[in-house]
Amino acid sequence: MHEQAEAVAPQVAYEWWMLCETHQLHNRFALDSSTETERKMSLECFLLHARNLYHFLTRRRRDLKRFEATDVLAEDFFDVPLEWTPATNLTFLGDKENMERLNRSLSHISYDRVDYERSKRWVLLNRIRHELAEAWNSFLDRLPEARRKWFLIATDSQSRSNPR
Repeated sequence: MHEQAEAVAPQVAYEWWMLCETHQLHNRFALDSSTETERKMSLECFLLHARNLYHFLTRRRRDLKRFEATDVLAEDFFDVPLEWTPATNLTFLGDKENMERLNRSLSHISYDRVDYERSKRWVLLNRIRHELAEAWNSFLDRLPEARRKWFLIATDSQSRSNPR
């Protein structure tokens, strides 16, 4: 287990909480007369937290690049890193084209955005949320109970539940 695992757990829990909150917010904005700005802000925030959780749940420390050495990974919370099997159910974000689009859209002002805007590909937010929920719950379920408690934050009461 990483020596700072307990200290960073609330930051990881925050990512999950914000993903859940922005998903709900975006769905609510889609149903009412919210402004385009509100819808775009909630979408961007959701996708940012989705990308962070995807990287947390799917990568191995041995595969990180040197500049990624301080990234927090799910395996950091286990005594033996191989006790965690990186999530493989994240098929939407796991698709190379979708992840590239996400990275290019959030991290760069690029000409690619013109084509991305035309395709409106991010309509699958419920799928992204569902896949991440399965992986998140699997991560929590595999942790020893004492470590699982590190991820409980006051604002996380409904977020642990599956979104079905």
